[in-house]
Amino acid sequence: MGTNNIVLVHGLWMTPLSFEYWAHHLSERGCEVYAPSWPGMERDLRALRRSPESYANIGFRRIVDHYEKLILDLDSAPMIMGHCIGGLVVQALLDRGLGACGVAIASAPIKGIWTLPYSTLRVVTPQLLHPRRCEPLTPQQFHYAFMNNTTAEESFRV
Repeated sequence: MGTNNIVLVHGLWMTPLSFEYWAHHLSERGCEVYAPSWPGMERDLRALRRSPESYANIGFRRIVDHYEKLILDLDSAPMIMGHCIGGLVVQALLDRGLGACGVAIASAPIKGIWTLPYSTLRVVTPQLLHPRRCEPLTPQQFHYAFMNNTTAEESFRV
């Protein structure tokens, strides 16, 4: 690998904490890991949960621009890795000519492509019905959609 910089891009309903173990694992192997929050989400997890409307209107372009700025400030082109909407951000950044390479894990589809599995549609229905409001997932929805290989208590800690 020609770079030791790695930028991690979290997905929707997540924070950089979702990459905490990856960041630690990669750092131990000599990589310089960057896992910033989306713009407007640079707060404590409890504060984010108390006022989700503060980041409800973050647009996709603003997120991509945010990561572009970070990448342009690095000394060398990083590997960019993202999950869900973070995977879509990775693709947009690569399309802008940024990054040495990219990994899109379970990437969200681009606007207009409906290839979501039933389990995802079931969880995002509140967002689809109220696209201008921020509808946080309940602990049960989060466990069902993202953490179903763990106990409900474990998923709530994330």
